[in-house]
Amino acid sequence: MNIQFSVVMTVYETWTLLPRAIACLMNQSVRDWELLLVCDGQAPEDRFVPQRILEPLMQRYPDNRIEYFELPRAEGCWGNVSRAYGLQKAQGEYICWVNHDNLISPCFLQAHRNNIRKQPG
Repeated sequence: MNIQFSVVMTVYETWTLLPRAIACLMNQSVRDWELLLVCDGQAPEDRFVPQRILEPLMQRYPDNRIEYFELPRAEGCWGNVSRAYGLQKAQGEYICWVNHDNLISPCFLQAHRNNIRKQPG
């Protein structure tokens, strides 16, 4: 699969919003994307089990376009460690940054594609 967009989604504690954010990406009109979920370490009291959300997604998209990474907790970095890691792992030609608590429209990536075509580089 040719990947044009790498969507790096930083994840930090608010697991109740994560499925909604991922669903927004699943509904994109553009299909040549990968999703890199990068967790900046879980809080000790957090009971999130990422496999509960990720296993069904990985079955739906068996082409490895969705990956989950969990980093050691980086206090006070506000997702910067996660973003840097996602940037290293990204394979797309373009990078989009999304947080786990964002809602994105179904034309989010198409709008980026249109802007890129209008002003390449």
